[in-house]
Amino acid sequence: AVVSTQSTGADFTFENVNKSSKACGPLCKWARAQVSYADMLASVEPKRKEVAKLQKDAKVTEDSVKDVIDLIAQLERQIAQYKEEYKDLISEAQSIQSEYTAVQNKVQRAGALIKSLSQEHERWSKSSTTFQDQMETLIGDVLLSSAFLAYAGYFDQQLRDTLFSTWSSHLV
Repeated sequence: AVVSTQSTGADFTFENVNKSSKACGPLCKWARAQVSYADMLASVEPKRKEVAKLQKDAKVTEDSVKDVIDLIAQLERQIAQYKEEYKDLISEAQSIQSEYTAVQNKVQRAGALIKSLSQEHERWSKSSTTFQDQMETLIGDVLLSSAFLAYAGYFDQQLRDTLFSTWSSHLV
C-alpha cells in the first residue's frame, strides 16, 4: 500500500526523476514497472484461482457428462435388446397361435373323421348282418332261382307267382 502511494505520486515520474539523477531515472522506470506488474499480478491471481476452480468443475462436469452418455448408451442397448426380445416373443406368439389354429383344425377334422367312421361302422355292421342272412339263405335262393329258370320260364306271370310262393314256403 505504501509502495503504491509513493509510486503513483505526481512527482514520481521517469522524467522528473531522470532530471534529478540520470542513474535513478531508469531505476524509477524499473520500480514503476515492478509495482505495475505486482498490481497486475495481484489482480490476476484470484482470476487464475477462479480459472483453475472452473477447470476443475468443468472436468467434474465432463466426467458426469461421460457417465450420463455411457448410461444413455447402455439404456439404448437395453432398449434395442428388449425390442429384439419383444419381436421374438411376438413372433413366437404368432407361431403358437398359428400352430394352435392348425391343431384345432386337425382336431375338428379328426372328430368329423371319427363320426364318419362311426357311421361307416354302423353301415358295415348292418351290411354284415344282411350278408350273414344272405349267406344262410344262399343255397335255398340258388335252388329256387335255378328251379324257377328251369321249370317256370314258359308259364304266365300269375302261375309263376304261385309256383314261387309254393316253392318258397317249402324252403323256409
